[in-house]
Amino acid sequence: MRRPPRRRAGPRESGQTLVLTLGYAVIALLLITVVVNLSRVFLAQRALDAAADEAAIAAVQAVREGAYYDDGAGRLLPLTEDGADRAATAHLEASGATRSCERFALDEVTVDDGAVTVAVSCRVSIPFANVVSASYADGVPLVGRATARQTVRP
Repeated sequence: MRRPPRRRAGPRESGQTLVLTLGYAVIALLLITVVVNLSRVFLAQRALDAAADEAAIAAVQAVREGAYYDDGAGRLLPLTEDGADRAATAHLEASGATRSCERFALDEVTVDDGAVTVAVSCRVSIPFANVVSASYADGVPLVGRATARQTVRP
């Protein structure tokens, strides 16, 4: 028995596998780029939110002891914006949160009716910024905000 002759690839079919492989490689590289960039921003945002939470808790615990011991505990513990700001700043520096991303800043500390709100911001650089957009070459701006409330039970 004789086998039929093998059909050779015509001029239109040669190199199709190479084009398909290159296409899949480009898609895989773009997917890796997006996943790496998004995970870096997500993790930096979580760290920034945690730093804001910790700073708000530290600030709400900065009770003016003189006023507390002189006047006693009322409905709310005595807090000042200056004392809360100092406590939040000291905590952020001691915890190392200021080194977690570029241009870390404590933007705002407000005291209102027994609650302290802390706002922090920073920029996080992403590894493949130019692939995503040239506007992120300087980093992605992130903002974290947290509020801690104190209560006094009689």
